[in-house]
Formats: sequence, C-alpha cells, structure tokens
Amino acid sequence: MILYLCKEDLTIRHPTALHMPVLFLHNAIDERMMKNVIAAVVLAGDKKGAKAINHDNKAFLMFRGEPLIVHVLRALQATASVGRIVAVGPAERLKSVIESSSLPEADRITVVEQRQNLLENGKAGFVASLGMQYSPALFHSLRTSEHADTPALILSCDIPLVTPWEIEELIRSADMSRYDYCPGLTKDDVLKAYYPTDDTPGIRMAYFHLREGRCRHNNLHLVKPLKIHRMVFVEQMYLARYQRKFTNMFRLIMVFLFVGRWMFNATRLYIGLQSARSLYDRYEGGRLYERIRATNRLQSLSRCIGGIMDMKMTGVFTSYGGAVLDIDNAKDLKIAERMRNRWMEHQERIYKKNREAG
Repeated sequence: MILYLCKEDLTIRHPTALHMPVLFLHNAIDERMMKNVIAAVVLAGDKKGAKAINHDNKAFLMFRGEPLIVHVLRALQATASVGRIVAVGPAERLKSVIESSSLPEADRITVVEQRQNLLENGKAGFVASLGMQYSPALFHSLRTSEHADTPALILSCDIPLVTPWEIEELIRSADMSRYDYCPGLTKDDVLKAYYPTDDTPGIRMAYFHLREGRCRHNNLHLVKPLKIHRMVFVEQMYLARYQRKFTNMFRLIMVFLFVGRWMFNATRLYIGLQSARSLYDRYEGGRLYERIRATNRLQSLSRCIGGIMDMKMTGVFTSYGGAVLDIDNAKDLKIAERMRNRWMEHQERIYKKNREAG
C-alpha cells in the first residue's frame, strides 16, 4: 500500500490517518506519563515461514516513500496505551531504515536481531521490552517472576493502514485481568467497506465462520507471553495458516493428533469451520451452512485453543478494519495504493462516530 499524500504532508499530518495532526502524537506521549502502558513488539523477520513479496522482506516494501514497517511504528508511537516499542527482524537493515525515517524519537525504538522463526522472534521481542537480552533459559525463568502477568501487543509489520484508534480500541476492550490472550477480530460487516465494487478495486478476505458472525483476525495480538505454554503449537499453526492449501489442511489435522485430551474438540471445530467456509464459498450460505455455523461458537474455539496451550483466551472485536489489511501480495499492494485515501477517510469517520457515541 502506498500513500498519496505528498512528502511535505508527512511532516504535518499523521500518515496513518488522513486528518490526524501530529499534535495527536504529542498528546499521546504526554498521556503515557499519567497511565499504565504496555509494550508493543513488531515482527519483521524473514526466516522460516515468512512470506516475501517481490523477493524482499515485506517490512521494507516502500509505502509512500518509506517502508511498510515505518508506518506501523508511527501508528504505535501515536497510541496512548503503548509505551516501549520493539522491532524484531534483520537488525542492521531495520536500524538503518528507522534512523533514516521521519519517525519522531526513532532512537527510542528498540531493534532486536531476528531468530529462526516467528515464535522465537516474539519471545525475543517481549524479553527485550522488559530491558533484557533473550535466551530460552531466561524466558523460562521469567515465568515465575514479577513479569509473569505482563501483557504485550504483538503485531505484524505489513499493516500500514492500522491506526492508533484501532490499536487503542483493542487494548481498552481486552480484559487482561481475566485472560492471557486476546487476539483482535473484525466482522465482515466492517470489512465490506474494503470490498471491490463496480467502480473501485478492493480486497476480499477469507473468514472464520462463527456463530457470532463471519470474522477475520486483524493482526493485533494482546498477550501475556509468559502465560502461554506448549508454544510449539503456535509455530505449527502459523506455518499452516494458508488453509486453502490441502497440504496445510493436512498438516493442521496432524497437529491435532498431539493435543492430548483436546484432540476431539479441536478436530470437531476444525471440521465445522472448514465445512462452513466451503458451503459459503460455494453457495453463499443456505440452511445447512447456517446450521453448521451455529455450532462454531467463539467461546468453544477460545476454550479449545486455550486448553491446548494452557491459557485463558477470548477474541476481541474491533470496528475499523485497517489492521486486517495486511499486504500479502503485489496485487493487494497496488489496490491499496489506489484506495488508500478513501479507506483512511472511512476509518476516520468510524473514529468520529465512536467518539460521539462515548
């Protein structure tokens, strides 16, 4: 996605929201002095399981004169509830990009060298947010420390249309006193604003077909990393994330064989979700589809995933949609380049409506 605002505009307007002045960023920084904040970890690795575009790490795709990750970092800087920011990836390249960017207080962003996979990157970033240097042994020892209940926001580097409003909405809506993991979810009625029309291009997403509605994860994960156990399943599910590929479907089914007493529930939910998706893709609904979808409850899915990884989990719905729009291929990049202004104006209208509603 490439922004249309001219370079001069970037010095006076927040590039992740069409009419958000830099004053918003200053107010956010001031507010942090008066309230509890959480750390944010941006994953920008390019090793095992990472998907490149044009043979390059997605973090460094140019987006209105700056790499994608810079726009994500800027949105985090403008979020009042976010304190320390950590970027995990190829460290030297990340440092060079951040230092040469227009980010305010760029020197306060911590850069951590990537590990071998997504899981280790997340753990290393979280430990760095605590002011420590990661090692597997240290991470394990911290499980019984005063940091055991410390949450962090973990997000991807390829969502340049994410806004401080959506990040703040997730953080304020998640009940981290009751749960260890609150992934962000967005319903299809929100995401229809980004669909193609007769006159404009757009992006359609694949959904989880739940009783509560058709929804998609939005790349924002509020989590207490030290409360998550059996983390090997995180990496396995990430590697099998493209579920339209038969090999990935088979891989995930094989994973379920090793989840102990949750094997039956996990398999049943998986079959229910896949069946509902298939029926919707083929028939756009129908009586059988609705009957199957009614059995796919978010509470059951959260309980099952939480049981597998020995944690408490629930999804949190957000109302903007920008965080869902990850740049997954060159086609999406071109579409988002054309639609960027309209989509940002749409999110700004949502923000104003939410603010007026209190």
